[in-house]
Amino acid sequence: MLCLTALLFRAPLLARYWAWRVAHTSSLTERAAYVGALCRAGAAAQWGAAALLANGDPEVRQYGIVLLQGLKTRWARGRLLDHMTDPDGDVRHLAAVGLALRGAAAVLPTLKRLYQGGDVPAARTACVALEYLGTSEAMRVLEEPAAAERRAALVDALAGIGRAGCVPGLVRLLSDERVCDVSSPTEEAARRVWSGVQAEGYFAGVASLPATRPGGQTIAERAAAALGRITGLHGANWAASSPEERAAAGQQWLEWYARRADDK
Repeated sequence: MLCLTALLFRAPLLARYWAWRVAHTSSLTERAAYVGALCRAGAAAQWGAAALLANGDPEVRQYGIVLLQGLKTRWARGRLLDHMTDPDGDVRHLAAVGLALRGAAAVLPTLKRLYQGGDVPAARTACVALEYLGTSEAMRVLEEPAAAERRAALVDALAGIGRAGCVPGLVRLLSDERVCDVSSPTEEAARRVWSGVQAEGYFAGVASLPATRPGGQTIAERAAAALGRITGLHGANWAASSPEERAAAGQQWLEWYARRADDK
């Protein structure tokens, strides 16, 4: 009987142990290994996710939210809804994306608030979630007027998703000539790496990483660059293009999209 009981509870106990290790190790390599083990644990991952979500450290709770992505159960959906009101913003945003990936329309008002009124990282998260939600209501939220910084976040999110279905939304942004100085996620990552290198004493004589585009770029330029990356049709330099060349490029991108109905 004891052996049978041990076998029955082996998976939940292992999941809780792995969650404990995730919460208490300072090694990123170890943490990744235990998160991976939880992701492969199937239904037993629920026990680990519950332990992580109950942790007082918001970074640990984020791992719990990530685990919920692979649990397509009513319990997991309920936990995602619960953590839409988590005290930590990053946990709330991850929960919003998780619900969007499930096609949960109830998350739409929260995503709308994040996109239109949140900070830039929150707007980026909301854009990705809205795009994955993919409903007509979600797309209407993305098409509503927004500050230039949030439009830039939309461009970055669509470029990051990189599917053919992102093309029409980006084409609609080609008429937005507002300038935006917000760095893209790639530029921000490069700056963090550069700061780390400088902190170690390398290249100390260089004051800072030079800006890639002094003075910023327009939303239209940002959208054109994203369209070029997605379609492989770079066209002419957008800033130097005539209205006729821009119209032709937009039409070319839409025709590329129309030929890829299966990837929308």
